[in-house]
Amino acid sequence: MGDGVTTSTPAPTLRDRDSPAPECPPGGLPALLCSLGRAGVTIAAHADWLRFKPATIAPALLAGLTLHKPDILATLIDPSLPSEEARHTFGERLGIADALGMDTTPGASAWLIALGESMHTDATESARNLSHLLAPSRNTLHNAPIEGR
Repeated sequence: MGDGVTTSTPAPTLRDRDSPAPECPPGGLPALLCSLGRAGVTIAAHADWLRFKPATIAPALLAGLTLHKPDILATLIDPSLPSEEARHTFGERLGIADALGMDTTPGASAWLIALGESMHTDATESARNLSHLLAPSRNTLHNAPIEGR
């Protein structure tokens, strides 16, 4: 009382033993990271735990954290992006957030949004490249034998 010390509730954590099997929002990890960032959530890795603020978040976001916990932990430790386009998107988004005076440290809301958007860019680019590999070329179709009766 009157000693000038304030106490606060510790940040919630997720551990494997506490993980229920809830519904997660569609869109995978990139969409989850963007949703968390837009909701103002910050995340930090502590060993095999995820700590997040604020203490109360939407059930769907909590479900996503639970479902994607291993990927989120790995991403907080090493946010490697395989494509040049994704790395460009990430740097551009962080630069904009920084210019606006937002916190861009790993796990901060702006960082989560930048990473989610860059992962989406990477997934879109991978899908585009895959569709070119899987789609038959015009020459292949033109030169294909015609079978009939």
